[in-house]
Amino acid sequence: MSAMQQGRCLRPPGFAGGGVEVSASSAQELPSPRRIQIAYITDRTMFWPTVVSLMSALEGTREPLTVHFFGHKLNQADVDFLKSAVRHWPETQVLLHEVTEEMLIGAKDYRYYSPAHIVLVRIPGLLSGKVLCLDGDTIVHGDIAELFDLDLDGHPVAAVRDFGGLWERFNQLPEHESRDALERKLMSPRHISELFNSGVVLFDLDTMHSIPGMADSLVNTMGLSGDQNVLNFHLKGHVHLLDPSWNVMPGTFHLVHKLQVAMTGGDRTIGATAPRIVHFAGVVKPWHYFAVERLCINVEEMRHELLLGFDMEDKLYPWNFFPLLQSEQMVLEYVSAVRSYRNTAARVLGMV
Repeated sequence: MSAMQQGRCLRPPGFAGGGVEVSASSAQELPSPRRIQIAYITDRTMFWPTVVSLMSALEGTREPLTVHFFGHKLNQADVDFLKSAVRHWPETQVLLHEVTEEMLIGAKDYRYYSPAHIVLVRIPGLLSGKVLCLDGDTIVHGDIAELFDLDLDGHPVAAVRDFGGLWERFNQLPEHESRDALERKLMSPRHISELFNSGVVLFDLDTMHSIPGMADSLVNTMGLSGDQNVLNFHLKGHVHLLDPSWNVMPGTFHLVHKLQVAMTGGDRTIGATAPRIVHFAGVVKPWHYFAVERLCINVEEMRHELLLGFDMEDKLYPWNFFPLLQSEQMVLEYVSAVRSYRNTAARVLGMV
């Protein structure tokens, strides 16, 4: 692949997704009907899961999509694979953007995040309009066009409450003092329960650009241990909180629904919708090799086996979703989510 400048479109010869070839600038000025903009940020280690997530989004969305695919050190084989995968959606436009070293300034000390993910906080300086940013470890079940129909009440961003902050709200999380203290400090004077998860974020960039200094502030504080903390620190009080069905951690749907009902004084419509985006946060991923059915037989044995080799002294990961599959219902939800992911992945293989 040829080199390109920050924010410009990288297009191999003859490649323009499933539609006509467009430049990055013209993609922001497309005529009616509207095009839903989504963005993925990936590197070679997460390329395959990210393509699976993209395919799931394409399968369920009723309107034409423009996909901004930010790649770090992708090779021609990756590009060819992506081209082959999206050919089944002739109205889809895919714009490839190279993640340059300039974009990664400030991300070198991130211990738990791929350097490519720092691009998330730079999206406001690269794109315009409404853009849905998705992590590569998500699977889409719903029609994401519905998010673009929502009234965000003048807010520049919409996202789902972070599962950790929500659970902590009811004192059900184990104590992890360093993490909790950092997040409480980040969110002050707002409550920790307003902390949002950065795996699924809808930016209204035109609104953001109308607020002086907001977009620039996101790239000026890179020592906050991850893109999620950076976004929460600078955007607190400016976030439209989405129904939790738009970012569901596998195995937690039933529990999150109960917590949301409690938080809203008994409003059972909040979080009642079936998961529309499932987010496999944490160290165990559905593309890892393990027999998911064994979880239904001996969850303790599988929990130990799957987490073997990870640093369980670390303060960030031990509570992270998979170890908390502590009820039969949570295990069954997790198993169903993994099966769904693997079925989608198998369809992708069949398309290419």
